[in-house]
Amino acid sequence: MKAINRVSVISKLFVILTSGLLAPGCGGRSGPPLTNVTGTVKLDGSPLSGAQVTFQPVSGKRPSFGITDSNGFYKLKFNQTAIGSEEGEHVVRISTFTPPVDNGKTTTEGDPEKVPAAYNDKARDTPKMKVEVKGRTTTVNFDLDSKVGPLPARPKLRVAKK
Repeated sequence: MKAINRVSVISKLFVILTSGLLAPGCGGRSGPPLTNVTGTVKLDGSPLSGAQVTFQPVSGKRPSFGITDSNGFYKLKFNQTAIGSEEGEHVVRISTFTPPVDNGKTTTEGDPEKVPAAYNDKARDTPKMKVEVKGRTTTVNFDLDSKVGPLPARPKLRVAKK
């Protein structure tokens, strides 16, 4: 009788454990379907390194973001683990600005903005900064012109002197 109970318990345990693995939709990424979006960013014909590229859906949904490498190449991320962007029309903002940081012990200067406001703060008003994301893969390259307008005004961090 004990042998039957062990077999019964083991088989029930096996069914319980494997059913969770085989359930449809479980274990995969949850969320909206995403399109793999990549491209390059150039400023005055040269690759723009360290620029943040943000695709904001016109619908108001969650944006996707990427950082350009030394060749100006970017690949969008939807969040920390998911690659891509939701389909639809997006306004794209590109910026190199990083604010200064004071953690109490050290202060970093941050990086100045190299990209004119037409490509970030005023991107909604710039036709070439509106793009359509669709399908499995979308490639969007940006060839920016520094003479298109002024750089956006950025606040400076004031560090209190002790």
